[in-house]
Parts: sequence; structure tokens; C-alpha cells
Amino acid sequence: MLLVKTKIAPSNIHGVGLVADQFIPKDTVIWVHNDAIDRVYLKQGLDFLPAQARETILLYGWREGIYYVYPGDNARFTNYSSDPNCGPGVDGTSVALRDIIPGEEIVEDYGLFDDDFALYAHELTI
Repeated sequence: MLLVKTKIAPSNIHGVGLVADQFIPKDTVIWVHNDAIDRVYLKQGLDFLPAQARETILLYGWREGIYYVYPGDNARFTNYSSDPNCGPGVDGTSVALRDIIPGEEIVEDYGLFDDDFALYAHELTI
């Protein structure tokens, strides 16, 4: 669940992205898993979902061991960057790695938390 004000806007990285709608100081927790909003699926459980649902989870979620995590809010629009301004924090949170100004896109290095990153890293350009 996002803990800071954000909006969805056009992205120079990929279609649309998650953009800060407030000043976010370095070390601020910006996202934390919330069972009421975010979903967790067993990897083998994805096989029982309709194809479109499975594709959406694989596109916007990430794998942690035997689980896939699907953020139920706009955090799913966080794009990849090799120079991220957010990253993994304590207990699965996401924190600001530096100050983020309003209007700046929030980006993360997926390789720091997605166990499937090596499968699609070659498709990313930034």
C-alpha cells in the first residue's frame, strides 16, 4: 500500500509511471504490504487463474521465492531504473533512497527484489 501521495502520469521510461505528488524525504517508507489491498499468490496457484488474470499478475507483480506479490494500488505502475530513487527497506517495505521531488517518477531496480528479474532483464533499457 502506498504511504505517500502519488499519481499516474506519462513516463519517459515506459508508457505510464508512478509520480510523486508530494516531496518525499530520503529514507521515507513509501510502500508497505497490506493484506487488505495487496495480494499474494503461490507460484503454482497462478496456473488455476484465468489467463488474463495470470498475465496481469506476472506483468505488474514480482516473485519472492514461491510467492507472487501483486500490489493492489498504483504501486504496480512503478517502472524499472538502474538508477533507482526507491528500493527495498525492512520487512518488504520500499523506501526513498534519496529525496524525491513532486513530479519526479518513482523508480526501482527490480533486480533487488524480484526473483524472476533475470528472466526479463534483457528487455529493459534504463
